[in-house]
Amino acid sequence: MARREFGAVGLVLVGCFLAGVLATYAVASDGGLQEVRGAFGLVGAFIARPLVLLLGWSGAVLVPVLPVVHGLRLFGRLDSREDRDWLRFLGGLALLLPVAAALVLRVGRELHVVAGLWGGFLAFYLERWVGVVGAWLTVLAALTGLTITTLAW
Repeated sequence: MARREFGAVGLVLVGCFLAGVLATYAVASDGGLQEVRGAFGLVGAFIARPLVLLLGWSGAVLVPVLPVVHGLRLFGRLDSREDRDWLRFLGGLALLLPVAAALVLRVGRELHVVAGLWGGFLAFYLERWVGVVGAWLTVLAALTGLTITTLAW
């Protein structure tokens, strides 16, 4: 039993580490990597920039929650099914929020810090293929499907 609890504590600490890396990167001046490297070392600097570049801030803020949710399972606060459902939901939401942010901000082909590469890329091609209304309906359908399949709402 102690092994599971050590694993749970480790996952919660990983979540705190990721949250600290992102918070330091967000408030730091001049790109933030020097401050992140000073506070969280090379690992933190290696994680911060690619994560925000890929998912944007709208998706990156959910990443630290993932290991914490799994840690709750190891602490015995969630059962296996609930853990899996919440991990899928949060992971899917981390992928859908950047697309929605890119549609709201109308970023087009430009890289935007809120939408990231993933959100901008997918929103641009969704708008091209199905138009603005179709893109929003696609994101809404994906969010609805994600919620129904993971949380059974």
